[in-house]
Amino acid sequence: MIKQALRSLVLVLALPAVVQAQFTFTTNNGAFVITGYTGPGGAVTIPGASNGLPVIIGDYAFHDQSTLTNLTILNGVVGIGSNAFNSCVNLTGVAIPGSVTNIGTYAFNYCQSLTNVVISNGVFNIAKGAFRLTSLKSIIIPGSVTNIEPSAFEVCSWLASVTISNGVKSIGDGAFFGCRMPSVFIPSSVVNVGVGAFEYCQSLTNIAVDVLNSNYASVDGVLFDKALTTLVEHPGNGYCKLFSYVIPGSVTRVGDSAFQLLMLTNVVIPSSVTSIGDSAFSGCSHLPSIAIPGSVTNIGGAALSYCLDMTNIVVDPTNANYASVDGVLFDKTFRTLIRYPAGITGSYVIPNSVMTIGSEAFASGNLTTVTIPNTVTNIGDWAFGYSSLADVTIPGSIRNIGSYVFWNCNSLTNVTILNGVTNIDTDAFYACHGLTTVTIPASVQTIGVYAFGACTTLTNVYCHRGCADSSYEAILRR
Repeated sequence: MIKQALRSLVLVLALPAVVQAQFTFTTNNGAFVITGYTGPGGAVTIPGASNGLPVIIGDYAFHDQSTLTNLTILNGVVGIGSNAFNSCVNLTGVAIPGSVTNIGTYAFNYCQSLTNVVISNGVFNIAKGAFRLTSLKSIIIPGSVTNIEPSAFEVCSWLASVTISNGVKSIGDGAFFGCRMPSVFIPSSVVNVGVGAFEYCQSLTNIAVDVLNSNYASVDGVLFDKALTTLVEHPGNGYCKLFSYVIPGSVTRVGDSAFQLLMLTNVVIPSSVTSIGDSAFSGCSHLPSIAIPGSVTNIGGAALSYCLDMTNIVVDPTNANYASVDGVLFDKTFRTLIRYPAGITGSYVIPNSVMTIGSEAFASGNLTTVTIPNTVTNIGDWAFGYSSLADVTIPGSIRNIGSYVFWNCNSLTNVTILNGVTNIDTDAFYACHGLTTVTIPASVQTIGVYAFGACTTLTNVYCHRGCADSSYEAILRR
C-alpha cells in the first residue's frame, strides 16, 4: 500500500497542474487509469501518457458530465472504458487515435449533441452500444476494426452516411438499427452480418456487397448469403413507401428479422422455403395476409407478431407441420395455437383440441373476448401482450400464468382466475391500466414480482379463503 501511494504521488507530480486539477485516477497493471473528472468542462484534452505509462479512460470516468463540449484524446491512450462518456449530452465532437484498441460498451451512449466522430486506423473493436443514440451524421469505420458489436450505432437517427472499410469482419445484431443512410456497402472482408444489422433504417433501399465477398451477396439491393439460399435482410423501399416482394426460388430460409418492421403489403413465399426465422415478418403492420407453402417445416418465434392489418394466415393443406383454420395458424395436430391474426376484431373461442397457446399468439390483437377452454394447460410468455382484451377467465387447467402474458392490456378491466392455477409469474399483468377487478382462487400459492405492477386502477381484489396471505400482500404492494 505504501509503495502504491508513493507511485501515485510520483504520477501526480509528473502531470501538468491543469491535469492534476481535472482528473482522479488510479494505476492498474502498468497503466494510468482515469477514474473521474472534476474540471470545469468545455474542451478537455486526455493526455496520451503519464510518467511513461499508457493511459486508459476508465469505466464511467466522464459519465453524465453535461459541461463537457469537446474532447481531444491524444495518441497513446490505449482504451476507452464502458460508459466512459455516457450521457455527456453537450459533447459535440471527438477524434479517437489509433492507439485506442477498444471503444468500450456504451462509451458514448446518449451523447445527444455528438455529431462528429473520427475513428483512426488502429482501433480494433467498437463495443456494444458504443455510439448509440448520438447525433452522428456520417461515420467512416477503418479497416483495422474487425468487430462492430451489436447496437453500436443503434438509433443514430441522423446517420446518413456509413463507410465500412475493407478489413471489418463482423457487423453485430442491430448494429445500425434505426439509422438514416439510403445505402450501405459490405466489403469483401465481412464474414458475419448479425440479425437486423440494418433494421428500421427507414431511408435504406440498397444493401450492396463486394462481389469478392465469399459469404454474402446482394440481389436488387437485398442481402443474401453467397449461395442465395438464405435471405438475410431486406432493406425495405425507403421511408413510408409500401412495397411487395417475391422471394427468389433459390431461397430455402427466410432469416431472423429479415423483413421486420418493413412497409410490406404482399409477399410471395416459394415452395423452396423450408424455414421462416424468428421475427421474420414481425411488425409488418400493412401486411394483410400471408400464404405458407407446404415445404415449410419451421416457423420461428414471433415470425408474424405485430402485423396489425393481418386478417388471414393460409397454410397449404399439404404442409406436414402446420395448418390453418379461418385464418388462424396452428401446428398440424391443432394442439398449439401459434398465431391469431392481429387484424381480426370481435371474439374468438379457442378450439377444444388446443393445449398450448404459443408465445405472442394474440399479442397486439384487436379481439375483445377470448374463450379459453379447460383443455389448455400452457400459455406462452407475451401471449396476449398489448391486446384489446376487455375481460378474461383463466381456467384451472392452466397451473402457471407466465411472465408478461397480459402485459399492457389497457382495455382489460376484469380478470377471473379459476381454482387450479398455482402461480402468477413476474409481470404477468403489468401495466394493465384499466384493470379494476381480480379474482384469485385458493389454489394460488405464489404471485411474482410486479405481477400486477402499474395496474393503477386495480381496486377490487377477491382472494378466496386459503389464498396465501403473502400472495394477497404482493398485489397490494404493486
